[in-house]
Amino acid sequence: MSFHTRLPDFHTHGRAVKGKIAAFFLKEKGKGRLAKQADAEKMADFCIATIQGAMLMGKIKRSSRTVETTSQEALTHLKRYVVPGKKPAQRISVECATEGGAARGPT
Repeated sequence: MSFHTRLPDFHTHGRAVKGKIAAFFLKEKGKGRLAKQADAEKMADFCIATIQGAMLMGKIKRSSRTVETTSQEALTHLKRYVVPGKKPAQRISVECATEGGAARGPT
């Protein structure tokens, strides 16, 4: 199977993951835990782009340290949207389908 025939699968999967992350941020915003200016769609795009970029850099450098530090920097940025005095959710789980079944992991 060529890359181009698999592209629609990646697109569909990417939209599903983005939708779950955006829904999480919308839920947190609805509970008053995120600032009014927090844009759930943009935050979801930021999360996906950051993690994908970090994973690519980790592969290039052959080190998980890049992924870890980039993830921590991303969390620091996202925490700027947390309303002071409101406790944010501690984690989000995103289910993603793989060829071998379903995988679940924190983001």
